[in-house]
Amino acid sequence: MKYRKTRKIFTSSEASNKIQCTQMMIETLQEAIDTWQEMPPKGIIACIIASEFGSVEKAIEVNQKKIIWCNARIDDLKQFSQEI
Repeated sequence: MKYRKTRKIFTSSEASNKIQCTQMMIETLQEAIDTWQEMPPKGIIACIIASEFGSVEKAIEVNQKKIIWCNARIDDLKQFSQEI
């Protein structure tokens, strides 16, 4: 999952809102990773993870890639909040 720079131009407030949303997404993804590493999922959660990702390790890897993507998005959005 490679990040492509945004083509749309955002106002400073729009960019700030999108940065906040992306930071919240990072926190959620990291919380899932931490939870799965501390307590491996069981029951229905384990079944859902297995059906969607194949394994907990693969789910963690996917979430780590999403975090990298989110960080690239934040860096991209910062250009709009600094211009004004």
